[in-house]
Amino acid sequence: MNNNFNLDSMLSNIATGAKTIETLQSTGLDWQVNKVQLYTPDGTPVDSAWANQRADNGAILGVMSEQYAVFQNDELAELCEAIAGEFGYSIHKGGALNGGKKVYLQLSAGSVTGIGDNNDRVEKYVTALNSFDGSSSVCFGSLGYTISCQNTFYRAARDKAMSRVRHTSSMRDRIEAAKHQILGIIKADESLYDTFFKMANAQMTPEIVRSVVLSLTDVDITKTQSSIKADHSARKFNIASDLLDSIRRETAYKGGSLWGLMSGVTHYTTHKASAPNRENGRIEAKMTGNAGSMDGQAFDILAKIVA
Repeated sequence: MNNNFNLDSMLSNIATGAKTIETLQSTGLDWQVNKVQLYTPDGTPVDSAWANQRADNGAILGVMSEQYAVFQNDELAELCEAIAGEFGYSIHKGGALNGGKKVYLQLSAGSVTGIGDNNDRVEKYVTALNSFDGSSSVCFGSLGYTISCQNTFYRAARDKAMSRVRHTSSMRDRIEAAKHQILGIIKADESLYDTFFKMANAQMTPEIVRSVVLSLTDVDITKTQSSIKADHSARKFNIASDLLDSIRRETAYKGGSLWGLMSGVTHYTTHKASAPNRENGRIEAKMTGNAGSMDGQAFDILAKIVA
């Protein structure tokens, strides 16, 4: 019998397992997904059609081919824990989107302070997003949370050459791919927050506000209300009005800068824009829906001005 075992290694593995369980329980992701074969009404198995089914509640999350490999929540947690250790981050929170068709985990990644007249502080997070509906491999993005107004800004990694964290990869390959994505996010974040500081030093003008609102809503706010109502639906009119209210709110105490304008957009998309009426619906809209798209459009317009 060989008694030369590594006690430190064993304890490390036990601790990692306990930490993974704690992460899954605290985020509501302590469930598995089973790949089950689909059948025709007469009971004939469909070779090319398999379903991803939540083991805890039986919900069907997506229909896949037989070759599809499920990447379980505990695997995502283990990957994020490894990445957190590599970069000195910590797991912040997580949850399910659209009933579990997608899931996410967030890592705290420090903060940026002193933006604008209001000396805004933005907490930085790296977000891992996985899907059970077949829409994507594991991907990472950057989310900023502005303390003063509780606004969020999500930006997915955009480098198409970036290594993808594939469901079929080994854990070692997954970690390497994730590290490559996060190094890209860190580099992109340097540019992102540099742009925010430049926005804070650039003056907002009526024409810039018009351009942003027009791009996001298709409503020209220089026209009269009666003209706008004649040209657009009540829903579109209300969206433009709510967006302008958010811009007025943010610029009232952040100053008339492009940072105040950008904060007005993120205030609208964080607190007012339509979002799925379900658990984590607002963060879902930021990560995968129209709210995040609006943030990106506004940022691209304003970034060009201060470039």
